Amino acid sequence: MFLLFNSEEEAVARNVQAAKDAGFSYYADIPEEEKDMHTIYVWGMTHEEGENPRYALDIEGGQDLLTEEEVSSLGDLPEDWSYEILD
Repeated sequence: MFLLFNSEEEAVARNVQAAKDAGFSYYADIPEEEKDMHTIYVWGMTHEEGENPRYALDIEGGQDLLTEEEVSSLGDLPEDWSYEILD
C-alpha cells in the first residue's frame, strides 16, 4: 500500500515525522558520529520519472503511525504512475 505525495519534500517530511513519533534513535540526542548506524526512515520511498514527479511512501507496517485520513487514502500506485522498467 502506498501513501502519495506531490513532492519529495512532503514525502520525506512525513517519513521523518513518523520516525520521530516511533522513537527512532537517529532523532534522539546521540553523537553525530553514531547517527550513521541508525535507521532514518520508517518506510521506503519511490517516485515517478519525468517532470514534477509524485512521490510515494511504501507502507509496509507502521500503520499505527498514520492518521485516520492517511489510512483511508492508502492504495496502489495510480494507473498513470510514470516509471521506468529495469531489465
